[in-house]
Amino acid sequence: MKLKLRIGAKVAAALLGAAGVTLAIPMLPAVGQSSPPVAGIKLQSPAKIADKGAVVFVSALIACPAGDTPNVNVELTERSGHAIAEGDGFADPTCTGGIQTVSLAVSPQYAPFISGIAFGQGEIEDCNAFSCSQAFTQRNVKLTVKK
Repeated sequence: MKLKLRIGAKVAAALLGAAGVTLAIPMLPAVGQSSPPVAGIKLQSPAKIADKGAVVFVSALIACPAGDTPNVNVELTERSGHAIAEGDGFADPTCTGGIQTVSLAVSPQYAPFISGIAFGQGEIEDCNAFSCSQAFTQRNVKLTVKK
């Protein structure tokens, strides 16, 4: 009788364990669905001033998953004579899955950009259906006149 109870208990435990795993599997997300996008950005120096300071073309190295279309934003701030030249540039590139260069046009407010050093800030925001990833960078960017 003890033997039958032991076998019966083992069978019941195995069935309950299998049922638990079977019920839990649909609750687990697929690996691709739970993996967050990974994004990165780095501003490049120097940047090129064009049109007598009306625009600066700054490059940023970005990285994000292939096929994604992240938002990339760059802001430059520079003392320009007795004023401040400050502007933003935006891009929505399509990612290759590797490191790529994005060129952004930054137009100033208040005063034109001049040759010198600007403070640069960059941001990339990449989202998929399940989550978002952001990365930031800051650095001094040398501004030179485009030839």
